[in-house]
Amino acid sequence: MAPSRSETVGVVMMGVGVPGAIMSMFLPSPSTAYDKASGQISSGPQSLALLRRGEIMGTIVSLSIALAGTLLAADDLGANAAWIFVGALAVISLFIYEYESAFRKGKADAGAPS
Repeated sequence: MAPSRSETVGVVMMGVGVPGAIMSMFLPSPSTAYDKASGQISSGPQSLALLRRGEIMGTIVSLSIALAGTLLAADDLGANAAWIFVGALAVISLFIYEYESAFRKGKADAGAPS
């Protein structure tokens, strides 16, 4: 039995939307990343290493879910299912860009005179 249109839409939404939620579970907000990197929130090198680990783990889990959504939708959407993965990559890239920008700015401001 072929999947219904609503099932396909659900898989597309899962494949593109869930990676953002996953990244949010593994990473703090950009303002927290800034505060930790700048030293405004007391944290040691282990804490900063855990932030980096969360970035890697969140990306791996998010990409796995995006790939699963792409594969689930491939029967119904064919090659167009690849756009699910592309959309998820865009979401993940946005999260990493925002997070890294805040982290780098915090590191730079930590060395700047007050």
